[in-house]
Amino acid sequence: MKCSHKGLCALFLVAILFLPFSPQAQAASSQEILTQSISDLQKNPHDYALREKIIRHVQTMKPAPAVPEEARRFMNRGMAAAEEAKTEKDYRDAIEEFQKAVNSAPWLGSGYRNLAVVQDKAGQYSQAVQNLKLYLLTNPPTADADAAKTLMDKIEYRQEKKAKESSPETVARRDQDQSETFLRNLNGAVFSADLDVGCFGERHTVTIRGNEFIFRSRCYRSTCPDQKNTRVGYEDAPWSGKIKIIGLGHFSVESQMPWQCNEFKVSEDGSKMWLFSGNKIPFTHNPFYRGQ
Repeated sequence: MKCSHKGLCALFLVAILFLPFSPQAQAASSQEILTQSISDLQKNPHDYALREKIIRHVQTMKPAPAVPEEARRFMNRGMAAAEEAKTEKDYRDAIEEFQKAVNSAPWLGSGYRNLAVVQDKAGQYSQAVQNLKLYLLTNPPTADADAAKTLMDKIEYRQEKKAKESSPETVARRDQDQSETFLRNLNGAVFSADLDVGCFGERHTVTIRGNEFIFRSRCYRSTCPDQKNTRVGYEDAPWSGKIKIIGLGHFSVESQMPWQCNEFKVSEDGSKMWLFSGNKIPFTHNPFYRGQ
């Protein structure tokens, strides 16, 4: 192009430089930014700041990007899993599907909402709150936004309650209550075991009476009645001591039991007892069995 007037040529070039981009060029640029952002997110799916940027970026795109078919598929699979869920594992399966949906379409508001609902069911409270915040960024209808805020308040309450219940003080108190209940349920229980000692045998009996441990030993078999304590029917004087709780089903006795024992354990179902020797080794080969 030849220009006969230098001033006119300069004005023409300035006009070209300041012409606005075509809508097609703007759309292509926005799509490239979105594609690159999704690619970055796939490498770090826990980058919530990047998810926020993607949501805000998509809101500026005209027209809005289409939801990928794979995201729709994962949404349908997540709904199927959530509808059939009965256990925490079932809800985790639904979480996995909805997570794939929002990884494929990070601006998909319904994906974040559904993900938050099943995370709440699975007890993943902090993640559920985070995803509800992302859902609200997608500018849902007012009624849906209000419902999401209500759910967020409920989840935050459940989260705080769970934190209190898992505090060391609460756990210790709960364990103590369970141990005390366990001991109360043993009240009146009688456990016995037979011990063969060469030419005679002893039947040892432990009775739990409240918080008292009562031990008795009686000779029930003998081929060597040369001593008083080896004659059939001989019984040592009962020995007793106060029970103290160590843990669930695990107790100590305030003074030394026979054979230098001062601890015992009872099975979870309350059917067996083991005495512990002074070196903390249980007499596992000779458990005491609870009588009927």
